[in-house]
Amino acid sequence: MPIPGGTLDLSGTPQRADVERRLVDAVVAGDLAPGARLVEAELCRQFDAPLAAIRDAIAKLALLGLAVVEPRRATYVAPVDPEHVAQTAVVIGEIATEAILEATPRLTDGDRERLRAYRADALGSTDQLRRALRESRQRELYDVFYARAGNPDLDRVRTWLSPTMARFGRLHTDRVDVEATRRNQRATIRAALAGDGQAAATAFRATVLHLEHEAATSPRTPDDPTDALPRSPLIRDRATDAIRDALLDGTLVPGEPLRESELMRWLGISRTPVRNALRTLTALGLVVQRYHQPARVATLDRAGVVAALRAVGALRRLSLRLACARDREAVLAVFTEAIDAQGSGRHGLLGLVGRTGDEIAPISGNAVLAETLARLSTRVRWYAMHEPAILGPGTVATLREVRAAVAADDIAAAEAVLDTLFTVDPDTLTVVG
Repeated sequence: MPIPGGTLDLSGTPQRADVERRLVDAVVAGDLAPGARLVEAELCRQFDAPLAAIRDAIAKLALLGLAVVEPRRATYVAPVDPEHVAQTAVVIGEIATEAILEATPRLTDGDRERLRAYRADALGSTDQLRRALRESRQRELYDVFYARAGNPDLDRVRTWLSPTMARFGRLHTDRVDVEATRRNQRATIRAALAGDGQAAATAFRATVLHLEHEAATSPRTPDDPTDALPRSPLIRDRATDAIRDALLDGTLVPGEPLRESELMRWLGISRTPVRNALRTLTALGLVVQRYHQPARVATLDRAGVVAALRAVGALRRLSLRLACARDREAVLAVFTEAIDAQGSGRHGLLGLVGRTGDEIAPISGNAVLAETLARLSTRVRWYAMHEPAILGPGTVATLREVRAAVAADDIAAAEAVLDTLFTVDPDTLTVVG
């Protein structure tokens, strides 16, 4: 473009953040039931909020998968889809496992006290845990690990996915094996207090397996009649894609101010979809919005690069594992075709890595994983465009090693090799934080 500098505040207000939180809580708690119509005028009265704040809050619900927006038709609370919840459990289980592994060696005395307090207050009996599940208090346990891991991208995924799991926990507490959950959470805490991150992660995975099973065998909530209507892309989604593409091709550079009025003229759309697009890109970590400050393209820093790579690496390993379990030959074909294309010079290293990830995720059969990876991978590709050290000269050789391990049906070895692509030494990076 580029977008001229400016001082327009695009960050919203504290009131809008509060309205978003209250509306999300209402959906998670079931006060706004699955299938309920979200009528803007009624929500303005119910939440005593202006129309702009309600529209922003509905956009947030849609980003979290808690609302369905049909332009000129209806906006309603998304149904509880057992398959979607089960897939979500798998993904959030993987990123929580990564957080536990990263955090356990770093736990402070204060962290340990918080774990002990949760154990006493929520895990003393099955009745205590059942109440905690209804109140979504499990986050008190996992907050300790996410905070100590200090990886904003792991926390970013949790923010996207945890409302789905919290809503399921509240609406289907009677289906959860509370005693098994209690046993596994106590084991997680016991191992973490002993400093054994691997044992803590193993115990947590057992909890995820129970949740996945219970979700997959739960009845689907009644659909709203509009659920079967064909979905059309929203203007805000097209705006998000256009701005994101400008970030990825270098048109918009790190730190560049983003003026709403200029984006409106460039995209030929009104203010509301531009604002919603910027908020979506903020959730992806590509745009920074702060109260009483102009929106800007995010800047690069070493910690951010490392964190993003670790989060994407965890989900890429999960994607490879699930895909190989479903169709190992299809996975091999993806690697073979991509590596052959690289040899012919048709793809750069970034395209090679991106292509293998994009094509393996759908083979996994987990739509939530594929969508989450697409969101996070955008951030990594943006980093890689500005930081050449992320993809070194050994990338193609590494992917050949992954393919060889998959061909030998040694998926654990394939995951271990793949992980090296997403592990970098911060001191080799040239970005300045």
